[in-house]
Amino acid sequence: MKKHLTSLLAILAVIGLFAGCATANTENSDALAFPQEPVKIIGVSYGGQDIKVSAWENVLYVGKPTEIVFHFPPIPNVPEIKTTQLLNIYAPESADENSPLVLYVDNGGWFTNTKPVMLKDRDEIPVNGSRSAAIGKALESGYVVVTYSCRGRNDSPIDGKYLGHSPATITDTKAAIRYLRYNDDAIPGDSDLLVVTGTSGGGALTTVLSASGNSKDYYKSLYELGAAGMKSENRSTVSDAVFAAIAYCPITDLPNADQAYEWVYGPIRRMYKEDNLSLEQVNPNPDGMGAPTNTDQVFGDSVLAASGELAADFVDYFNSLGLKDEEGNMLKADDGSFQAAIRSLMEKGVEKENTTEYPSIDGAPDADAYDWLTITGGEASIDWNDFLYWIGTEQSGLKTAPAFSNRGSANQHPMLNEDNIFGTEDQAYSPFEFWSWNNNIENGNGVGKDDTGLDWEEYIETDAGKTLLAQMKMTNPVPYLHSRDGDSAPYWYIRHGMADRDTSFAVIATVYYSLINDKSVKDVNFNYAWLRPHSGDYDVQEAYDWLATVLESQ
Repeated sequence: MKKHLTSLLAILAVIGLFAGCATANTENSDALAFPQEPVKIIGVSYGGQDIKVSAWENVLYVGKPTEIVFHFPPIPNVPEIKTTQLLNIYAPESADENSPLVLYVDNGGWFTNTKPVMLKDRDEIPVNGSRSAAIGKALESGYVVVTYSCRGRNDSPIDGKYLGHSPATITDTKAAIRYLRYNDDAIPGDSDLLVVTGTSGGGALTTVLSASGNSKDYYKSLYELGAAGMKSENRSTVSDAVFAAIAYCPITDLPNADQAYEWVYGPIRRMYKEDNLSLEQVNPNPDGMGAPTNTDQVFGDSVLAASGELAADFVDYFNSLGLKDEEGNMLKADDGSFQAAIRSLMEKGVEKENTTEYPSIDGAPDADAYDWLTITGGEASIDWNDFLYWIGTEQSGLKTAPAFSNRGSANQHPMLNEDNIFGTEDQAYSPFEFWSWNNNIENGNGVGKDDTGLDWEEYIETDAGKTLLAQMKMTNPVPYLHSRDGDSAPYWYIRHGMADRDTSFAVIATVYYSLINDKSVKDVNFNYAWLRPHSGDYDVQEAYDWLATVLESQ
C-alpha cells in the first residue's frame, strides 16, 4: 500500500491542495501545485525495449525562486546561462502508485545544475556505463525519474551577491524533495520510496541529503525559498528525508578532506622527494584535470609542511569519532587500525572482482604491473605504500596540499579547489580549514588571517566564524550520522574506485564506518571498485539489482 505523509498537518495540506486551498505554503500555494497533465508523451528505447514515458518538464518546485546564473571561468568562451529552480518528472507506463522515485543529482564538483536533464523522444539509451544508462534502467524497472536544476558554487553574483554558497545546493535539492512529497498523491509513484543518486560532487550531495533528513539546520534557507511545508524558519509539515542513496566517488566530508588526503598521501609525497622523481613521473596523466605542472606542487617544501600539519589534524578528528569496525573493534588513525581497515576493504574489492586470478578492466595494465598486489588461494593482499605510490605515478598523480581548500594560498591550484562553496554573500570564497585560513595571501577579500588579523581558532569563535562552521557542517554527512540531528536514509549503496585519487580513501571509509555505526541504517552496500578511476554509474545493473532487492524487502 502506498505510504502517505506521516504528519496530520501535512495530510491536511495535501487535502487542501486538491480542494483548491493548499496550506503547505499559503503565500505560494499555486506555485507548489503539480500540473495534472503531462507536457508530452515520449518513447525511449533501452536494451532493445521500447518504453512509453509521460513527461512533466520545467516544473517550478519552490514558491520563491531565485535566479541561477551559471558561470564557469576556467573554460573560455562559455556564456552565462540563466535559469531557476525547475524539475522534470518522467514516469514510465509501467509505474504505479507504489513505484519508487529516483532523483538524479547531476552536479559534479558541487557546480550548478543549469537545467534539468531532459529525455528526448526516440532516445536510444545505453545499457551500461553512464548516467543515461542508469536513467534507462530506472525507467525499465518501472521507477519514476526526477531531474532538476539548482544553484551551485560557480553561480555568478546576482546584484553583487554570491547566492550559490552552502547550503544553497543542498537547500534547493531538499526543496525539490519536499515538492515531490507535498504532491505525493498527484505525482506517479511513492515519494516515501525516494532514492537519491549522484557522482563526485553529486555523490557528496547524495550522502549529505541521505544523512540529514529533516534537520532544522536547513529550515531558514528552505523557508526563504518558499519550500513546501515550511510554515516558518522553525516549523515544517513536510519531510525531506530519503529512503535510499546510491553514491559514486563522493567528494564529501569537506571540512576534513584536506586532512584526510594528507593522512593518506603525505608519506608518499616524502617518498617521491627522497626518490627525486621527475615531473613526468609525478604527472602520469598530463591531460587530466588537476595534473601537476611542476614537482613543487606535489612535494615542494611548502606542500610538505602543509601536509604534515594537516595529517596530524586528521588523527585528532578521526579518533574523536569513536568509530568501530565490523567486529566492534575500536578504529584509530594513529595505531594502524584504520589504515588496516581501509586496506581490508580494498582487498575485499579485489576478491569481489575475481578470486582466482588478477582481475582487469578495459584499459588496465597487464597483471604483472600490480607489484603491490598478491593473490593467493583467492585471497588478496595489498602492500599499502606501494599501492599508493602506484596511484600517484601510474594513474592520475597527486593533488597539491591542501587538496581542496587552497584558493588564495601559495599552494593554490587554478582548477582544483572547493573554497567557493563557502563564504558570505559578499565574499567570492572562504578557506574552510585551519591551514588554508592561516596561510591565505590573497588580500582584500575579507577572509583569512591576512585580512581579519585572526587565526583559525580565533576566527571560528566569532559570529562570522560560527556561520562558516555551520556552512561547513551542512555539506558534510558525518556530523548528521553521529547525532540525532537528521534522519538517516536506511539503505545505502556506495562505490569508490581503487584508482581514484580525487579524494582520499580515508574520506569514504570514514563515511562507511559512520554508517555501520549508525543503528538507524539497515543496509550499507560498499565497495572499492577494482581499478576504477573517478567515475560513476559503471555498475548500473548491479546497483539496480541491489535496489530491487531492498524494495522487495519492504
